[in-house]
Amino acid sequence: MVGTSLQQELNNFVRSLREQGILDHNFDTLSRIQNDQSPLFVTEVINLFTRDAENAITQAHDSLQEPSVDYDKLIAAVHQLRGASSSIGGCRVALACRELRSAIDDKDKER
Repeated sequence: MVGTSLQQELNNFVRSLREQGILDHNFDTLSRIQNDQSPLFVTEVINLFTRDAENAITQAHDSLQEPSVDYDKLIAAVHQLRGASSSIGGCRVALACRELRSAIDDKDKER
């Protein structure tokens, strides 16, 4: 019974994230890949995403702290974060990356 209530809580949480526009259909695709042979697949992918996202955000932040921004390095970090977030269904992060890329293309450090 406890497992069922935890599963229901997880389902409610994921539904809430979808309703808020944080997750999209790609998360559902990711969830369908998980099976009895890989019961922790989604957890492992999310853990990889958070590690990679932290690295990309740190790299982007560090690039923006430099007096002369290396826009190519910044683009690489944003591209990595956008791809990773898209692959797990993180549509709001992917949208923020597109907006940041637009600012980079305009060489608008303040934006």
